[in-house]
Amino acid sequence: MNVRSRRVGIESIDGKKTKSEFTERFEKLSDDEKCACLIALCESILPKLAGLGGAKFASDVLEKCRQWLESKNVEADYLYSLLESENDICVFQFLNDEKDSEKENVLQCLSTALAYIILLAYRFENQVYLPEPIECVDSETVEYLFCHFQKLCPNSNLLEKLLPSENKN
Repeated sequence: MNVRSRRVGIESIDGKKTKSEFTERFEKLSDDEKCACLIALCESILPKLAGLGGAKFASDVLEKCRQWLESKNVEADYLYSLLESENDICVFQFLNDEKDSEKENVLQCLSTALAYIILLAYRFENQVYLPEPIECVDSETVEYLFCHFQKLCPNSNLLEKLLPSENKN
């Protein structure tokens, strides 16, 4: 396949979307490894939210995700309420209100990671019916997160560390 770049968000020369190497590696992980990877990515960029009113909330969201990863005692519906809620504070609310592009990219990463973790939580609970935004979560969602992460940290090798190539010794 003739591809312009190995980086995230790539297209082949003929214009067809292809999965990045990182997304392909991510898909091979167990659900717990996927969750841990997403949490680690978000934790690495969380300091970029300094000064934002939602920085503490974002940290608390990641703590709830970590709690779900470690003990599976946080319900998927509760995690979903952290992403989207009409009555309470949620990630989407901070994302919609944010004007700073860097902070917006951080919140995009957080919301995308949270959506994927929510999907994993619903699967763990054997839920058949999912909230509409979660029904759409798939490998393109992860590709989107990796793209925003690389916009924030273009020189970071964290993706390579979290998703090492199988060829490496």
